[in-house]
Amino acid sequence: MRAFRGALLWLAAGTASAGAAGFDTAGWKTHVARLEALAAAHPGDAEVALRLAGGHAARGVESAALRWAEEAARRGAHPLRVHLVRGDALLAAGRLEEAVREYFEVVQAAPHQGYAHLKLWQALARAAPGALPPTVDVPRLRVLLERAGYHLPADRATPEPGAAAVHTARGLEAARAGRFADAVDAFNSALRHDPLYADAHRGLGVALAALGRAEAALGAYRVYLSLATLETYETRRVQRLLDDAERRRGLGPPASP
Repeated sequence: MRAFRGALLWLAAGTASAGAAGFDTAGWKTHVARLEALAAAHPGDAEVALRLAGGHAARGVESAALRWAEEAARRGAHPLRVHLVRGDALLAAGRLEEAVREYFEVVQAAPHQGYAHLKLWQALARAAPGALPPTVDVPRLRVLLERAGYHLPADRATPEPGAAAVHTARGLEAARAGRFADAVDAFNSALRHDPLYADAHRGLGVALAALGRAEAALGAYRVYLSLATLETYETRRVQRLLDDAERRRGLGPPASP
């Protein structure tokens, strides 16, 4: 699913490298050794330090990612890119409170930075109810994310096996009948049971788009793609939709000839 990052803004560039499936162990070690040699040969090059930080963050090597993030900052890397790569390393390590703070720094300074919004959503969605300390203003962050199109339930229902799937099925039925407001309610109910339930986010995107809430629909689609575990016809279709939307806004890659 890494191809789905193609439409993200420039601030995210260089902060995420291929994940564990992208390199075999020997290939990864060779790649890192080359980048480290390049970093040593060019001690003022912040970009290579960011690449190392991003690669280690993507593979969950927290200590190396944070070390290279600090080195990138020392070399004068853009502060927001450093926050992003720190956030990625901390999120991969399950240090959710710290990850939230890193991503919030970017969202606050760059309100249209889609990658930071998505990762902030992921960090908050992964946190169990009450797991984050009171110093993290979750209601404020939830409102901020909702404004950008990233839905996060205000409360969580008591987990029930299969409940998210049942509510999602009801939402899809309502959407097929043209009852899009009811569909939104059903998908939101599914997400109260499981905020990481991918199909509910996809359905929410469909219903919100039908109601004319384009930004919220795009946010739901981005979350869906971030949660999908396999590339399918549907994920490719949604990715094309997102790429087209970003291209119209001047944010995405140029169209293929």
